[in-house]
Amino acid sequence: MAKAFRLAIGTKGLEGRSEAFNICADDNPSRFDSREFIRIVGWSEVPLKKDIEGRGSLFDWSKAERLLGYRPTHSWHDSYIKGKREKGGDK
Repeated sequence: MAKAFRLAIGTKGLEGRSEAFNICADDNPSRFDSREFIRIVGWSEVPLKKDIEGRGSLFDWSKAERLLGYRPTHSWHDSYIKGKREKGGDK
């Protein structure tokens, strides 16, 4: 998040404008592929605006990439899922 704030502050052309951005990881917050995750949590009826492959993000951060140059540098899997496994949880 701090990276996105720094990019927003330093991006020319955004002065005096109010913009909303999705700032998120490039993967989903579970151990399941995204389509399976959507089915498990009961979101199957929600229309997808783009195709999601593998564990791809459920949120579109392309506007942040386009206007700010933002790209996620952390993943849910690396930060959370692997961390839980290392601590003996969620196997």
